[in-house]
Amino acid sequence: MYVGFNMTILKALYFILLPIMGLYTYKEFKNCKNSYIKKRFKQLTLVIVFSIVMSWLIWNQPISLGYRSTAPILSIIFIFLLYKKKYTEKELRTFINVQFFIYTILYLFALYKAPEIVFGFDTEKELSDARGIFRITIANRGFLFLSYFMFLNNWTSQHSKKYLCLAGLAFTLIIMTTIRQVIFWSFIISLIYLFRKWKYIWILSVLLIISANIFTINVKNDSIIGSLINLTEEQVKDNKSGNTNVRFLEYEYYFTQYSDNPLTWILGNGQYHTDSSMGKNELKLNDSYGFFQSDVGYARIYVQWGIIGLLLIITLFYYPLKFKFPSNLVFLKLYIIYQIFTNIAGSWIWSEIITICVTFYMIDCFALSINKHSTTNNEIFNSNSRLQSQVS
Repeated sequence: MYVGFNMTILKALYFILLPIMGLYTYKEFKNCKNSYIKKRFKQLTLVIVFSIVMSWLIWNQPISLGYRSTAPILSIIFIFLLYKKKYTEKELRTFINVQFFIYTILYLFALYKAPEIVFGFDTEKELSDARGIFRITIANRGFLFLSYFMFLNNWTSQHSKKYLCLAGLAFTLIIMTTIRQVIFWSFIISLIYLFRKWKYIWILSVLLIISANIFTINVKNDSIIGSLINLTEEQVKDNKSGNTNVRFLEYEYYFTQYSDNPLTWILGNGQYHTDSSMGKNELKLNDSYGFFQSDVGYARIYVQWGIIGLLLIITLFYYPLKFKFPSNLVFLKLYIIYQIFTNIAGSWIWSEIITICVTFYMIDCFALSINKHSTTNNEIFNSNSRLQSQVS
């Protein structure tokens, strides 16, 4: 039973504060001439807002319900607050550190109180320990992964044991999420990063991925790792016996059958609310076929925001891959690569949008600082001597 904060009050406050922040940051939202990332975030915000209208036009979902269901992802406007305040790299690193320690404290307290639910997303469900430990979901979990890559990056660039210990703590917490894909991709990306100068690292990574799908590992089911491995083994056996993985079926359905209107192919259907007819249709898919939009990130983007939204996300995620970052900022690229892969079999953009905003803001600060064709002086870097020195 949930015993934490009143969720109705928290949601009401958020629904009120969101448009206020939109008005407060409107000038930054409007002025996107010199920034590729800022322009993409503006376009994506407009697509998301219009998706509320699309859910009304196509599914007859009331605008009020559309706003309530879409409001969480509208936190995307947080990036315009960062631009308005012109936060420096040092300030944002501190912010990431604070978020990591807040997450750690809240998670450990929630684990101590389990199976009693103190806070988290799934307030109406019972906590399950089927994976060797209680699976607890804490808001802003994205900072756990961003801070992990930052600590790892700091360790390799500064050679400080402090950051090695922090990276170890962060990865332990990642394992304790019991989410196999985020554990797997965090490990693989870290492995490639740490051994990037070894010419055979890519071969080793591919072999690890293939081995995970071929070989059977006998592990006791009385630990987190054991439970996760055995669960994976069961799913691999199902695939070998001819049962198609549900995520392949979900991708096929959401890309080819869900949207039957050319307008929705382009602009999407919007986010469903469970109290609407659109939401009831989605619940039917959940119950009858085991299809969940949250299982297939890129299909969810297409379903909700259409081809335009999908192209905006793809181009936005590709943009940082073009840059060679200074040694102390590689963690930004690592986190984006992590997002690219984990959103194949999940939809972490929705729950980690604040972290994504912080990451892209820092990437944009770096990109603007090396853009020789920029016609204006970038004020963000006037107060950010650390980044300025790295690119001078």
